[in-house]
Amino acid sequence: MGSHLPVINNRTSIPVSGQMAKLLTHPERALNALVNPQRTAPITVEIDLVNGICNSRCPNCTYPQGDGTRGTFFKWDRFSSLTGELKAAGVEGIVLKGGGEPTLYPRFEEAIRYLKNAGFDVGLITNGLRFNHEMAESVLPFLTWVRFSVDAGSEGMYEKTHGLGEERFLKLQGNINAACEIKKRDTLATMVGASYLVLESNLEDIDAAIEWGNSIGLSYIQFKPMQLRCPSAPGGYSYDYLTCATISQHLIQYQDKEYANGFRVFLTRIASPSQIERSSTCYGQRVSLSIGADGEIFVCCHKKYDPRWSVGSIYGSSFEEIIFSERRKKLLHLNPRQADCLHGCRYDSFNTTLERSFAGQTPQETELRLRAMAADYEGQSVLCPNHI
Repeated sequence: MGSHLPVINNRTSIPVSGQMAKLLTHPERALNALVNPQRTAPITVEIDLVNGICNSRCPNCTYPQGDGTRGTFFKWDRFSSLTGELKAAGVEGIVLKGGGEPTLYPRFEEAIRYLKNAGFDVGLITNGLRFNHEMAESVLPFLTWVRFSVDAGSEGMYEKTHGLGEERFLKLQGNINAACEIKKRDTLATMVGASYLVLESNLEDIDAAIEWGNSIGLSYIQFKPMQLRCPSAPGGYSYDYLTCATISQHLIQYQDKEYANGFRVFLTRIASPSQIERSSTCYGQRVSLSIGADGEIFVCCHKKYDPRWSVGSIYGSSFEEIIFSERRKKLLHLNPRQADCLHGCRYDSFNTTLERSFAGQTPQETELRLRAMAADYEGQSVLCPNHI
């Protein structure tokens, strides 16, 4: 999870995104990503425990049918052996997400505990329908953060955004409330948040969602535009920027507001494509990779299940063999301007900051500048620094 709130580096006066601030907490890894990327292991790995297996019926699901990988579970024996390979390579954080609904994985709770006991920071993105009180008691202490996909503030709106009725929405609210109560009761450090994908059709529920999130003790609620299928757009998808532009001023009042219990409102990717400066290099994939439920490793979450962007399969090679392979070395120089990349990718501002800050510098100059930037963040609170 990235805050995506701008942070200003006082020494360099360079606007820094939430993800860039996180990277600065790993100065040695950041330096390697810039000057020696072919020998750089990711800080974060995202894993799909399932693909195409879900208990929601979201009309705008971004995982289309017929891609040949739907109905896939990550093989447990490979998951358990992969954990050691990820740790040995220097991976710090794991995020379990879709592909589908991760809590439907048969050994989901075991997977969470397994990762935490191996020394990872563990994040989870879930629709929350199976995350009941019993599951929360079991796994919440092992999670660094959990983010529930809510996308509504009422039963009727939830039916529009998730294709499910009143009973499921009330169940979701009850599950999230239970997670917040357990966190408070046990004084857990786990961040419990919610995401709200913004569409024109669910604008009217925004205020209600914020009020509800604050009242039950959520850590934050994150608003970002819905990713819509659009064959003519780069990457085959586009964000609903027009709707976000309409509501951005309305939401900013909440983002700037201070709540007594520390609740925050985050705005993500509300700029239109014309306002986004694109870099000529994707640095994001040097510090974060995605693994599909089929065992393929992809350069990022937006390229999952597209064989053009696979760097190898964990069923044929070890993780280390794949990330240091010739195939990955070639893809490390992926140019977002030419690679059919989605406008508004979460790494756009991150990539632009790095390119603007370090382009044309020698390795020695890069190191000095990077360490100066990192020094400005030393001791500052950065949300979930091992999840970039």
